[in-house]
Amino acid sequence: MLLRLTIYLALLVVCLFAINVQAQDTLKTVEIKTDSKSIKKSYRKVTNTATMTSKELLKAACCNLAESFETNPSIDVNFSDALTGTKQIKMLGLTSPYLMITEENIPSVRGASQAYGLSFTPGTWVESIQITKGAGSVVNGFESISGQINTELLKPANDIPFFLNAYGSTDSRFEVNTHFNARLNEKWSSSLFVHGNTRVEKMDKNNDGFMDNPLGKQINVLNRWQYTNAEKGWVSFMNFRYMNDQKQTGELDFDKNRDKGTTNYWGSEINTERFDFSSKVGYVFPNMPYQSLGFQNAFTSHKQNSYFGLNDYQITQKSWYSNLILNSIIQNTKHKFATGLSIMYDDYNEYVD
Repeated sequence: MLLRLTIYLALLVVCLFAINVQAQDTLKTVEIKTDSKSIKKSYRKVTNTATMTSKELLKAACCNLAESFETNPSIDVNFSDALTGTKQIKMLGLTSPYLMITEENIPSVRGASQAYGLSFTPGTWVESIQITKGAGSVVNGFESISGQINTELLKPANDIPFFLNAYGSTDSRFEVNTHFNARLNEKWSSSLFVHGNTRVEKMDKNNDGFMDNPLGKQINVLNRWQYTNAEKGWVSFMNFRYMNDQKQTGELDFDKNRDKGTTNYWGSEINTERFDFSSKVGYVFPNMPYQSLGFQNAFTSHKQNSYFGLNDYQITQKSWYSNLILNSIIQNTKHKFATGLSIMYDDYNEYVD
């Protein structure tokens, strides 16, 4: 009996010592890494929508929005005019007039900017692109017939303080992009995007007498403001943007100062000046996180002066867009609805000679 008790006590001491030693061991660091796809598709949405993330955009570095779809088989981007370098998007067999192109869910490339508007958004400004094949939602507009393309820009609250990017090529194209970002306080953030590009040398490598690429220069400035108050459910964005774009194309020997309005050589100039303002205000009800209210406003002033040979073409467009949206549910989160009011006003002044 005494021997058995001694053995039990010895085993108890050994167990306590083992537990103490094991408790002093330090666990090794465990790293968990995830790798998301470059193109994401949500199966919870009714529409056929895919999201191109920045990872997908890095596969083919692009100078502007028109060059962002080279790796996406759903969209065909072709030159609709070889002389002016105009690119046109085609989806489901229909060209860009039947596509709705928005910037942060606000209509952007439409009307007077339909021909050249895809080159007005620099590639470094783009955060992600949502592509909807087929008829899209009418929440943000009614012009989606064959599809919708929505571009999300970099947010001031998430951007880095400073970014500088420069590009140059042997065909005399040069580009520079600069981003400045400041977090003013816990609720306010602001970003300033500056873009400039130019092509200064005439080239004719196929010896057809016409320039391979149009000469041009563009200055593009965007100022963004973001307000976020998560405690009270408010979020707001304001954008101020100015762009000036100039293009010259035609025969290699065309001189705009000498040959404009003559039959010496064929030439063309396209000068575009554009100003945009947009604002978005969103409110999420604190006691009802499934219910939100949004108000969007946008104003655009677009002016284009151009001539093609002996023909003059001028167009001005002033547009106003407002959209009030209420999102909520019916009984549970499986049944959602959106309702609201929308107004779009366009004022065109077109001259053809």
